[in-house]
Amino acid sequence: MSGQRSRVPDVPRKRPARLLVWETVSAGYRSVFGDLGAFITRAWLWWVIFVLAIYGLDLGRGMPSFGLNKTFCSIVITLVWVIGSTIFLVSWNRRVLLGEPATSLASLRVGPREERYLGIGILFILVIYASVFAAEEALFWLYGPQFGPEFLWLLDRLAIPVILLAILALGARFSLAFPIVALDGPRHPLVAAWRLSRGQTLRLMGGFLLTIIPLLVMTRVVRFIEYMIDPTMLVPTPEMIVPFMGLTFARIVIYFVQMAVIVSFTCQAYARLTGHSVSQQSVGS
Repeated sequence: MSGQRSRVPDVPRKRPARLLVWETVSAGYRSVFGDLGAFITRAWLWWVIFVLAIYGLDLGRGMPSFGLNKTFCSIVITLVWVIGSTIFLVSWNRRVLLGEPATSLASLRVGPREERYLGIGILFILVIYASVFAAEEALFWLYGPQFGPEFLWLLDRLAIPVILLAILALGARFSLAFPIVALDGPRHPLVAAWRLSRGQTLRLMGGFLLTIIPLLVMTRVVRFIEYMIDPTMLVPTPEMIVPFMGLTFARIVIYFVQMAVIVSFTCQAYARLTGHSVSQQSVGS
């Protein structure tokens, strides 16, 4: 991965122009499907690594001589998944915004930029969930004793949709921190992202829904096919290993496409709000 630093536009002091949701979402999709060669180059090694990790550890867990337990396998798979996703996301941010080329082997490198991106991702999750949890607890302590069991029942029924909506709203506001980090931006990218996304929350939320839902439906279709093949969803029998590996590979590819589309939308939104020029190589031109 290139170590070249990139100039990041300052966050505008005036409120940016209104973000055009459909135009930005369309540009995000074009960034992926109009640049499939670059996408596959960055992703294919991780597809293979993920499939081998999942089935290799499952095979080892099924052989007593290896002594691999379920917890150990889950931890290893999660670490591989997080590291691979982080490296790919940084690389794809820079492809969309800078047109940065990359070879397959370059997509395996980990450096300070990837470490910072992962750190911001963890902080991003902590800030969102801490905010939602604090709000829910405040409602409980302020109004629970006053209204009694009826309020607690209502709070319990409304908690899940409200929490999901709050996570989507906060996630939309903070999402612009990721292209900032990928471009070696300011020291406090979450603060910069919050300022940059002011007045754009609903538009960013709508854009995220338009990028998430179609590919989420595709993932559920693959899961349904797996269920039709084996309703127990347990470790497949030897004769079913190849079909299940194919379906697992399909889910991994869909996951990467979804990540790339979401990142592309975020990069396009960032570019439109800051005036950063988007690489023409990444929009299918």
